Amino acid sequence: MIDRIGAAVIAPRDALATASRLPGRTPGDAALVLVLGFVALRTRDVVAAGWTIAGGDVGGGLQALLARLASMVTPPLLFLFAAGAVVTALAGRRRSLGADFDLACVAIVPLVVGELALRLGFALAGATVAPVVGRAVALAYYAWAAGVIVLAVLEARRRELPDEPGGAE
Repeated sequence: MIDRIGAAVIAPRDALATASRLPGRTPGDAALVLVLGFVALRTRDVVAAGWTIAGGDVGGGLQALLARLASMVTPPLLFLFAAGAVVTALAGRRRSLGADFDLACVAIVPLVVGELALRLGFALAGATVAPVVGRAVALAYYAWAAGVIVLAVLEARRRELPDEPGGAE
């Protein structure tokens, strides 16, 4: 799993080829990265929710925790669904919704890992991310992910059809 996540960041073509060969694994990788990113970036919120729950207000603690989780994972998940739709639409005759979604999951890993690395780096340095810098970095990550989506479309278009020689029967 760690090697697939690392490949999505460092060698996206290899990660996409692996996602094609081993279907169904990249959604778990993406989910793990999202959860670990949430815990790393929102540790204070997780601890506060834990104390609220330990204090007897289970509903309030869970509501606060889930609200923070939703606010953090919504942008990457929206990007994921849009990426999956783009890959499916551009895959042509070789489209496969599940396989295309697997390829799109590879594209969001660099988004989440990049943001995590940037924010943790700033936190360790004791600095804050200026809004302009944050927007510029977010734009760069989305451009990077868009490049991975282009690679995902190319990977999907290389997929063998069932009626082709060597294809699935």
